[in-house]
Amino acid sequence: MRPIIPLVAFFLAGCANSLGLAERQGLIRAASIDHGCPADRVEIVAEHQTDKGKRWEVDVCDRMRNYRREGDEFVDVNRKARERDRREQHRDLLDNDGAPPEE
Repeated sequence: MRPIIPLVAFFLAGCANSLGLAERQGLIRAASIDHGCPADRVEIVAEHQTDKGKRWEVDVCDRMRNYRREGDEFVDVNRKARERDRREQHRDLLDNDGAPPEE
Protein backbone atom coordinates (compact mmCIF):
# COMPACT_ATOMS: atom_id res chain seq x y z
CA MET A 1 0.00 0.00 0.00
CA ARG A 2 2.90 2.39 0.65
CA PRO A 3 4.10 2.55 -3.00
CA ILE A 4 0.72 3.97 -4.01
CA ILE A 5 1.04 7.08 -1.78
CA PRO A 6 4.01 8.62 -3.68
CA LEU A 7 2.30 7.82 -6.97
CA VAL A 8 -0.93 9.56 -5.89
CA ALA A 9 1.04 12.57 -4.57
CA PHE A 10 2.94 12.79 -7.87
CA PHE A 11 -0.31 12.63 -9.85
CA LEU A 12 -1.98 15.33 -7.71
CA ALA A 13 1.05 17.61 -7.97
CA GLY A 14 0.97 17.28 -11.75
CA CYS A 15 -2.72 18.15 -11.87
CA ALA A 16 -2.20 21.23 -9.73
CA ASN A 17 0.42 22.59 -12.13
CA SER A 18 -1.42 21.97 -15.39
CA LEU A 19 -4.55 23.39 -16.94
CA GLY A 20 -7.89 22.06 -15.81
CA LEU A 21 -10.37 20.73 -18.37
CA ALA A 22 -12.31 24.02 -18.62
CA GLU A 23 -9.08 26.00 -19.01
CA ARG A 24 -7.78 23.60 -21.68
CA GLN A 25 -11.02 24.02 -23.59
CA GLY A 26 -10.72 27.81 -23.24
CA LEU A 27 -7.16 27.79 -24.62
CA ILE A 28 -8.16 25.54 -27.51
CA ARG A 29 -11.19 27.71 -28.26
CA ALA A 30 -9.07 30.91 -28.18
CA ALA A 31 -6.44 29.45 -30.54
CA SER A 32 -9.15 28.14 -32.85
CA ILE A 33 -10.83 31.55 -33.08
CA ASP A 34 -7.57 33.52 -33.31
CA HIS A 35 -6.33 31.53 -36.28
CA GLY A 36 -9.53 30.35 -37.97
CA CYS A 37 -8.63 26.73 -37.32
CA PRO A 38 -11.13 24.00 -36.34
CA ALA A 39 -10.86 23.12 -32.65
CA ASP A 40 -10.21 19.47 -33.48
CA ARG A 41 -6.95 20.57 -35.19
CA VAL A 42 -5.71 22.47 -32.11
CA GLU A 43 -3.51 20.62 -29.61
CA ILE A 44 -1.73 21.84 -26.48
CA VAL A 45 1.77 20.42 -26.89
CA ALA A 46 3.68 21.72 -23.86
CA GLU A 47 3.47 23.96 -20.82
CA HIS A 48 6.41 26.06 -19.61
CA GLN A 49 6.93 28.19 -16.51
CA THR A 50 8.77 31.45 -17.31
CA ASP A 51 9.62 34.55 -15.31
CA LYS A 52 6.47 36.12 -16.81
CA GLY A 53 4.24 33.21 -15.85
CA LYS A 54 3.11 30.11 -17.69
CA ARG A 55 3.24 29.75 -21.45
CA TRP A 56 1.78 27.05 -23.60
CA GLU A 57 3.01 25.73 -26.94
CA VAL A 58 -0.02 25.05 -29.08
CA ASP A 59 -0.18 23.27 -32.45
CA VAL A 60 -2.78 25.22 -34.44
CA CYS A 61 -3.45 23.63 -37.85
CA ASP A 62 0.16 22.36 -38.02
CA ARG A 63 1.71 25.71 -37.00
CA MET A 64 3.27 26.17 -33.56
CA ARG A 65 1.97 29.11 -31.54
CA ASN A 66 2.85 30.31 -28.04
CA TYR A 67 0.10 31.41 -25.69
CA ARG A 68 0.03 32.97 -22.25
CA ARG A 69 -2.76 33.99 -19.97
CA GLU A 70 -3.66 37.63 -19.44
CA GLY A 71 -6.42 37.90 -16.89
CA ASP A 72 -9.24 35.66 -18.06
CA GLU A 73 -8.01 35.43 -21.65
CA PHE A 74 -5.42 33.39 -23.49
CA VAL A 75 -3.26 35.51 -25.80
CA ASP A 76 -1.06 34.48 -28.72
CA VAL A 77 2.30 35.93 -27.68
CA ASN A 78 3.56 36.31 -31.26
CA ARG A 79 0.35 37.95 -32.49
CA LYS A 80 0.43 40.45 -29.64
CA ALA A 81 4.05 41.36 -30.49
CA ARG A 82 3.13 41.87 -34.18
CA GLU A 83 0.19 44.11 -33.21
CA ARG A 84 2.47 46.16 -30.94
CA ASP A 85 4.99 46.54 -33.78
CA ARG A 86 2.24 47.71 -36.16
CA ARG A 87 1.01 50.27 -33.62
CA GLU A 88 4.56 51.60 -33.22
CA GLN A 89 5.00 51.85 -37.00
CA HIS A 90 1.67 53.65 -37.28
CA ARG A 91 2.69 56.05 -34.49
CA ASP A 92 6.00 56.71 -36.29
CA LEU A 93 4.13 57.56 -39.49
CA LEU A 94 1.86 59.96 -37.61
CA ASP A 95 4.86 61.61 -35.94
CA ASN A 96 6.44 62.15 -39.38
CA ASP A 97 3.23 63.48 -41.03
CA GLY A 98 2.84 60.27 -43.02
CA ALA A 99 6.41 60.23 -44.35
CA PRO A 100 8.46 57.08 -43.80
CA PRO A 101 10.76 57.32 -40.77
CA GLU A 102 14.29 58.45 -41.49
CA GLU A 103 16.98 55.79 -41.20
